[in-house]
Amino acid sequence: MGGVSAILLARLRDGLVLAAAGGKADDTVTRVLQSGQIKPDTQLTVALGGSKGHLHLSASAATVFLVLAPDQYPRRHALRLLGELSAWAGGKISDESVAGAQGEGALNAETKFFFKSCLQRYKGEGAPSSSGGASGSGGDGDGDTRVDEVKLQIEEVKATMHQNIEKVMD
Repeated sequence: MGGVSAILLARLRDGLVLAAAGGKADDTVTRVLQSGQIKPDTQLTVALGGSKGHLHLSASAATVFLVLAPDQYPRRHALRLLGELSAWAGGKISDESVAGAQGEGALNAETKFFFKSCLQRYKGEGAPSSSGGASGSGGDGDGDTRVDEVKLQIEEVKATMHQNIEKVMD
């Protein structure tokens, strides 16, 4: 079945894709973004037809996160990922940076590491996967959850460091 194949971040007011990982917006995704039907504080799932799968999206006041996944991918996992993306963006990406972004991919540097780590964790057939293999503890899996949390924090620190380096270089 496979898991999440792409994560995109778009500006709500005009549908401009500001960041993407795993793939780009095709014509169907672009039409959904530019339809004017996406309202702030909404979550939708759109069947793309054929073998394209489903487009899961979550809109805030200024942004829309989109997750592309196969038809059989559990909606609850896609919504969990959208929640993680929104929570992360709340502390990392300001509405001003979204409004002032110029051109497609303008926020790729800020999102690259976090989006890639999300793609890796949600690449399986449902629940987020841990990339460390078996935990070896034989326990109930709480260790894997903590490891995933620490990996996420590491990715956030890397993204922040990358942003700081970019600022210094500019």
